[in-house]
Amino acid sequence: MPYSGNKREEVETIYTTLIEKDILNKKIDTIIEPYCGSSAISYYISLQSPLKYKYILNDNSKILIDLYEILKENEKISNFIETVNDMTFKDNIFIDKEEYLRIVKQKDVYSYFIKNKLCGMRPGVYPQDRPGRMPKHKLDFDKFMKTPIINFIQTENIEFRNEDAIKVMLSNNNDSTLLLVDPPYLMTCNSFYDNHNSNIYEWIYNNHGVMINCVFILENTWLIKLLFKDYNIVEYDKVYRCSQKASKHAIYY
Repeated sequence: MPYSGNKREEVETIYTTLIEKDILNKKIDTIIEPYCGSSAISYYISLQSPLKYKYILNDNSKILIDLYEILKENEKISNFIETVNDMTFKDNIFIDKEEYLRIVKQKDVYSYFIKNKLCGMRPGVYPQDRPGRMPKHKLDFDKFMKTPIINFIQTENIEFRNEDAIKVMLSNNNDSTLLLVDPPYLMTCNSFYDNHNSNIYEWIYNNHGVMINCVFILENTWLIKLLFKDYNIVEYDKVYRCSQKASKHAIYY
């Protein structure tokens, strides 16, 4: 599923590092992503070691978590697809621009899916304005069910949460838990979710000494290097798919 900042292109490097550095060791029985997003890292770990871990996948976006909850059950998926099809196709023709723009302004799981998955990652841009993005057919249940992550969601032991990430990290800070922290990029004003007095990077810097089995996946800028100078580090090259911009990312542990 298209998701800004997802780690699909980097999961192999991240997983290899976890194994080589013995971070994903025999004591670990729970994987936690406080900022799960596309859940790409947990999904890849599951492919390598199916049915081995419990997963706690948390995100600040309630709509994203609502979508994950729908994907847990086939009946919910079927109802979801029927609703999306009813919203987007009239007489088997995709809705006009005016109706599309009305839908994507709504803040619910259906508009979220339509604008981010069905029609691309630029919400509010009518798909006909971008060649190749116009949906030509209604969603098909059987085809939809072949999406690989659905098997992950329905077969693995997963607990989805919509909580403050720091709360999730602190309440699951123990020897048997691995925290995979992929926070929002560092910006000049990076308020941390529902606690606007706390910046996630400031919090990590001040509290990293109490965290157990915590791995951070970050854009490796000079400022990040200063903040995480006491950590072990594995650097790797990152090329953004859309812009082809080259960057350096790093795993700190």
